[in-house]
Amino acid sequence: MLGRFLGLTTLLAAGAIGAPPGWGMSSALADREAVWIAQPASSAPNAAERKYGQAVSARLARWLAEAGVPCRLMDEDALFRETAAPRLVALPYNPLPSPQVLAALRRRLSRGEKLVVFYSGSEELAALLGMRLGPYTVASKAGPWRSIRFGQDAPAHAPSRVRQDSANIRPVYPAVADARVAAYWEDHAGRVTDLPAWVISSRGAWMSHVLLESDSAGKKHMLLAVLGQLDPAIWRMAAAHAVAGAGRIGIAEGVADTAAAIRRMAARPLPSEQENRLRAAEQRHREAVALQAGGRHPEAWVAAADTRRLLVEAYAAAQSPRRGEFRGVWDHSGLGRYPGRWDRTCEILARAGMTAVFPNVARPGGALYESEVTAVSPRVAAHGDQAALCTAAARRYGLEAHAWKICWSMDGADPERLRELRRQGRLQVTDRGAPRDWMCPTDPRNRAEELAAIRDLAARYDWTGIHLDFIRFPGADSCFCEGCRARFQRDTGCRVRRWPEEVRTGRFTNEWVEWRCEQITRFVADVRRELRRVKPGLRLSAAVFPGYPACRRSIGQDWGRWLKAGLVDFVCPMNYTADRAAFRQMTVTQLVLPGAAGRVYPGVGVTANESRLDAVGVIEQIREARTAGAPGFMLFDLNDTLENEVLPSLRLGLTRAR
Repeated sequence: MLGRFLGLTTLLAAGAIGAPPGWGMSSALADREAVWIAQPASSAPNAAERKYGQAVSARLARWLAEAGVPCRLMDEDALFRETAAPRLVALPYNPLPSPQVLAALRRRLSRGEKLVVFYSGSEELAALLGMRLGPYTVASKAGPWRSIRFGQDAPAHAPSRVRQDSANIRPVYPAVADARVAAYWEDHAGRVTDLPAWVISSRGAWMSHVLLESDSAGKKHMLLAVLGQLDPAIWRMAAAHAVAGAGRIGIAEGVADTAAAIRRMAARPLPSEQENRLRAAEQRHREAVALQAGGRHPEAWVAAADTRRLLVEAYAAAQSPRRGEFRGVWDHSGLGRYPGRWDRTCEILARAGMTAVFPNVARPGGALYESEVTAVSPRVAAHGDQAALCTAAARRYGLEAHAWKICWSMDGADPERLRELRRQGRLQVTDRGAPRDWMCPTDPRNRAEELAAIRDLAARYDWTGIHLDFIRFPGADSCFCEGCRARFQRDTGCRVRRWPEEVRTGRFTNEWVEWRCEQITRFVADVRRELRRVKPGLRLSAAVFPGYPACRRSIGQDWGRWLKAGLVDFVCPMNYTADRAAFRQMTVTQLVLPGAAGRVYPGVGVTANESRLDAVGVIEQIREARTAGAPGFMLFDLNDTLENEVLPSLRLGLTRAR
C-alpha cells in the first residue's frame, strides 16, 4: 500500500484512546479512510515546488491527525492506480494536475467522493467542482490578505475568522447553482474584501491559498467545518477524539486528574481566577460528554476544545516567573512581526516578558540595512533600514537587540554575484566535486569580507550584541575545494595523494577534523578581536548545533572550546525537539561543559523544522531549562504562532511581570 496512515485509526489500534460508545472498528472507518492527502508529484513544475508541496501536505496531515481525522498521505500520481474509496480527497498544493490525475479525480467524483483543493492553477480542476478559476494575484503591499472571514454561506459551526497572512492567492468563483462563497479574505485593517477565500459546492471545496503555519487551533476548526460540510462523519470522528483527549495537556490523563495536578502546583490555594478556570473546564467537559452522547458532535467538539483551552490557561497561570532571566526571540524574517513597524513588534515582546530580540538582518547575500560593505536587500527600500528601526524600538521598550548575522551561506544571493564568486573559486565544493552556494570559510578573501561586514554592522548601530549563525561548515561533505586542499597541506604538513578520500575517511581524517575546527574557531576569535576594537562591551554570541562534541567532526563547530576560551559571551544551542526528555538531556549535557555556567541559553523550537510545540510544550521545555540551571532561553521563531498561541500563555505565568 502506498502512503502512511495517520490519526485516530492508529490510536485506536494501539489502544492509545478508547473508541467512543457505539463507534467501533466495525464502522465505516474500519475499511475506508476519511481523507486521502495527495501531495504533488507530476503537478509541480520543479523539485523546489514539490518539496514545498510535500511540506504543506505534511502540515495538513498533522493537523487532521491531531484533530482525530484518519488520513493517508500519498503521491497524487497514485490516485489513478488505487481502487480504494476514501471519503474525501485533499489536494494541499497541486498546481497543474496531469490529465491522468484529473481523469482519476473525475472518476472519484462520479462515485460520490468529494474533493478539497488548495491553491491550484488548473481550470479543469475548478470546473470539476463547479467553479471558475480567477486570476493569480500577488500582494503589492504588506497585509492585503491577513485573515479568512466566514459569512452567511459558511458551513455549519465554522469559526467566524481564521488568521492567515497570505502574500498571493488564486481565487475561484461559483460557476453552478449549488456553489457558494463560504468565506472572503480580510485585509490587515479587518475590512472584508471581495476576493473569495473558500468556495463550497456539492462536489467539494476550494481554498484560494495553501494552509500556512499559523493559527493552528483556528485552522483545525476551519478544516473540520469544511470537511464536515462535505461528510458529517468527520465531525463524529473529531468529537470522539476531542472529548476523549480534552484533559491530556501533557501533565495528566483525564480532566479531573489534570485539574488536580494544576492545583497541587501552587504553594498556596489558587487565586480565584485560576480556580474559576479549572471549574469552568470541568463543567465544559461534562457538557462535552453529554453533547457527544446526544449525537451533537460539532457542539461536543467545541465544548471539548473549550475544556482544553481552559486547562492550558490554568496550567500556564500556575507557573512562576524568574527574576533576571534572559528571554530571547529569534526573528528569522529580520523585519519584525509587522514589517516597517518595529515599535509594535517590540511592544508585543516586552508586554509578553521577553528581554531580547535577535533580528536576522545580515547575510552575505544581502543586508536589511544600509550596509557599506554588503549588497543591500530590496526590502530596505520597501520597509526601511531594519538595523536602525529595530535598535531604536528595542531601546524604547527596554529590550536588548542582537544583530543576527548569517555567515558563509549565500542563500538568496543575486545569481550574478554567485557566478562571480564561483569564477573566483570562493564557493564551496562537496566531496563529490559538486558546487555548493556557501562561501568557503578557509578562503582569506571570504574571511576578510565577512569580518568587514560584521565590523560595519557593529560600528554603525546601537546593538547589544552580534549573534553569529551558520558559523560552521554545512556538513561533513564540504568543503573540498582546491583552496582547502592547499591550505590544509600548508598548515598541517600532510601530503595528500588521494583527494579527498585520505582526509574524508582515510589516514588524515583526524588531522582534517581538527583543521576544519581550527578554521571556524580562528574566525570566531577574529570577530571577538574586531568587536573589542570597534565597540568594546558589545556581546558576542552564536547559534550552535546541540550535539557537542559530535558537531566538531560533522560541521567543524567547536563551540565548547569557544566557551572555555572566552571567545563568546554565550551560545544558544538549537535544542529543537518535541521530546521533553530529549530536550532535558541535551540541555543538561551542554550546561556541564567547561565555561558553560551562566552562558548557555537553550533554544526552544516552537516552529522549527524539527519540532512543533504548543504552549504547554514550550512551558515544559522552559521548565526543564530552568531545572537544569540555564540562565535563560531562546525561542524560535517570531511569527504568528509565537505571538498568538505561545506568548499569551507565557505571560500568564512563566514570564509574568511580578
